[in-house]
Amino acid sequence: MSVNKLFNSEKREETESSITYRVTFYSSDSEELREFIRENYPQNGETEEYGLIKRTSFREEEGIFYCDVEGEHDIDGFGYVYIKHIEEGPYRQSLQTHCISMPLERHANYRTIWDHYVWVQVPADGSFGHTWEYKDKKTDTPFYDMNGRRYAWTKNCNAYELPDPDPADHTWRFLDSPSKPGLSHFEFFTYTITEMGEHSTAESAYWVIQQNLNTPKQKPILGSMGITGGEWKCDSASIEPNGKRWYTRLVWTWSPGGWDHDLYPVTLA
Repeated sequence: MSVNKLFNSEKREETESSITYRVTFYSSDSEELREFIRENYPQNGETEEYGLIKRTSFREEEGIFYCDVEGEHDIDGFGYVYIKHIEEGPYRQSLQTHCISMPLERHANYRTIWDHYVWVQVPADGSFGHTWEYKDKKTDTPFYDMNGRRYAWTKNCNAYELPDPDPADHTWRFLDSPSKPGLSHFEFFTYTITEMGEHSTAESAYWVIQQNLNTPKQKPILGSMGITGGEWKCDSASIEPNGKRWYTRLVWTWSPGGWDHDLYPVTLA
């Protein structure tokens, strides 16, 4: 069953400054209906048929799914319709994914053995045993195992990078090679959301950018498009005049672990 318009559901109310439309669509398939609305009548989206979509409301009755749509066209003093999004601020979003090269040690599962050589300090006679504990280490700090054996790490297979033996009659012996040799970075995917806005004054457009630029937020102004957790930060913004209107573009970057509030205060001084 395709999506259909409910018979006799389309209503129109006109005032001196606007025309409000109300219409209901229905389908036996909830997902099909939602996809149809997303593509044709997204909330805060501009349509030629019903103007700016102010509200979309879904409901179910006796196994049939309905969506009530409310839109609005602004009109001038002569009754002519003109397209205008909202009085001030963002009205549309788009989402992009980005691949970022990150240092290997920033990986959540990082182990020092991935990109380091490990050495063990042994007596002069060369006799020693060792533990596999080093495989779980996450820093290159020298350490001792439960039997008092000393271990150290190097980036290259060169003993001159090692600290002096302690006690002095001991020496360093090579124990193991990197498990991921030659690997220094990994690819990390993140999201950016771009918000387009419209303003009646340059001051209003500037104010929106000033309040958000480089400041961590729980979500962008129009929401996070279903992405949960982490924090967002506006990393780029621009203003473009167009006739009597000013258009803004804000680009938000998502950080799954949040942004460092020491470096990026939530409220700038």
